[in-house]
Amino acid sequence: MQQFKFLEGSWDCVMKTKLKDGSYAESKATWTGKYVLDGFAFQDDFRSSFGQGQVYRGTTWRTYQVEEQRWINIFLSPNDLVQAIPSDPFFTGKTCETGMCLTRRGRNQKGTYIDKFFFVAISSDSFTWYMDRSYDDGVTWLEKVTIIKAVRTN
Repeated sequence: MQQFKFLEGSWDCVMKTKLKDGSYAESKATWTGKYVLDGFAFQDDFRSSFGQGQVYRGTTWRTYQVEEQRWINIFLSPNDLVQAIPSDPFFTGKTCETGMCLTRRGRNQKGTYIDKFFFVAISSDSFTWYMDRSYDDGVTWLEKVTIIKAVRTN
C-alpha cells in the first residue's frame, strides 16, 4: 500500500499535451493525493486549466490487490471536455524499473486504444508522469502524448 506514498500531498504541475504537428500545448495544473478508507485505498485529484477558462478535472481511486500484486485504479471525471472514455474504467498498475507503470484500454473517435502511464523521476519533492498511446493493440506507440512535471507544494 505504500507504493503510491510518493504521490501523497499537494503538487503544482505543468502539463504538456502533444498537438497534431508534434509540438506541445502547455497548461498549469494541481495534483493532490491522500490515503483514504483507513489506508486501504489511495485517492488523487487532478485539475488543469487551459484555453479560455476551460478546466479538466478528475479523481483516481487506487486499491492494491495482494494476490495479483498489482493496483486496480479507476479514473472518474465529470468534465464534458474529456473526449476519450475508457471502455473499461478500471486500469491496472505495478512498480516497474522506472517507477510506477499503469495500463488501460479505451475508445475515442479514432478507435480503440491502449494507454500506458508512467510515474518516473520520483523524488521527495518532484516526479514526472507521462502517457503513451497505441491504436494498433501495442504494435506502434505515440510516445509522450501527455507529460506532467510535478513539484511538491507541501
